[in-house]
Amino acid sequence: MPDWTVWTPISEGAERGLPLQRERRLLMAVLEDAIRTYQRYACAHDQRGATLRTQVEEWFAADDCDWTFSFVAICDALGLETSYVRAGIRRLRERAETARRQEDAP
Repeated sequence: MPDWTVWTPISEGAERGLPLQRERRLLMAVLEDAIRTYQRYACAHDQRGATLRTQVEEWFAADDCDWTFSFVAICDALGLETSYVRAGIRRLRERAETARRQEDAP
């Protein structure tokens, strides 16, 4: 089951019916897609899944704020603390690794 708490602050405004500008909605969609991609491929054993996971991990880890669709720029535009979101991603990774070890255990 996905841990939706990572993006709860992003979606709260939309759920309460607060108007979001089109640009903010696009940025929110990009961030949510990255989180969903990470969740989907966190335990991937195949090459494609592992590659996607690595790309998303690198995107989350990058401190680039010059590119409009960088993780830091998106968080800034949405008013999110990058450290908070990254902590949620780390929790997802830890849970995925625990689940993977349990699957691999005899």
